[in-house]
Amino acid sequence: MKIVLLTFAAAAVLVLSGFRSTLLAQGSNPLEPGDTKKAIYPGITIGYTQSNHTANISSFLPDKDKCPNFSSGSASGFFAGVNYEHFFGEPDKTNSSLVLRVLYSTYPASFTVTGDHMPSAVYYPGKTEPVTEYTTTDNRLEVVYSGVTVDAFYKIMFFKSDFGGLGAYIGPTMDYILTETLDQTMNLIEPQNAQFKKDPSMEYTNNNRTIVLRKGKIPESSSMRFGVKVSLLYEFFTKNGLIIVPHVTYNLGLTRLTTVENWRVDAFQIALDIRYGFSF
Repeated sequence: MKIVLLTFAAAAVLVLSGFRSTLLAQGSNPLEPGDTKKAIYPGITIGYTQSNHTANISSFLPDKDKCPNFSSGSASGFFAGVNYEHFFGEPDKTNSSLVLRVLYSTYPASFTVTGDHMPSAVYYPGKTEPVTEYTTTDNRLEVVYSGVTVDAFYKIMFFKSDFGGLGAYIGPTMDYILTETLDQTMNLIEPQNAQFKKDPSMEYTNNNRTIVLRKGKIPESSSMRFGVKVSLLYEFFTKNGLIIVPHVTYNLGLTRLTTVENWRVDAFQIALDIRYGFSF
């Protein structure tokens, strides 16, 4: 945990040191060319997330030896919120800035482990005696994981023109987790018209073809997630003053999702920042 906190602190220091050095070197007033007014650059952010959960998660049943481990899961999520850019000097001349974002982010995951294809006693609706047939099952773990995200990026432009430029974001990210739930099931895949024999202590759905093994809050889950984001961006300037910044990001998780499992969340993200300069 100390190594994770030191890594997060180092990333934050990198952003702040870049802010301080460029501020001292170039001045702090973001000015438009030929304009003596100050300007602020707020905006909105929207994006797509392909989240990847890596883990070695044991079944949550008491008899874990009879159930598989879930090792890798992924799913599509999204994020949306607001952003603000502070230029270190005159916006048309400087190559660096500080970008802050507050977002709502989702990092869902779907784990699936295929079961055995083996002879079983199959119970059909309306029949009291079982029939021996080959059955196939799978085990699924559906995860809902979402929260409020705060990003602090140092933005560097590699080159700029009158129409835009190529650059990068880098900096720490922090998620305050609001929802952290799971739904673990065993599902009867084949035969198509068969059912599980009901056990009064278990919950069944899907016409008795799905056993709900566990659902609810993830045990021993952490309320905070820390990470580092690295983005490649291209900035477009429009005639009406909008700054449009499409970018691709790798979101590396540094902390574990729970205190008892080696369960981490990374993400590949595609996003769009849109900003506008307001003079005052």
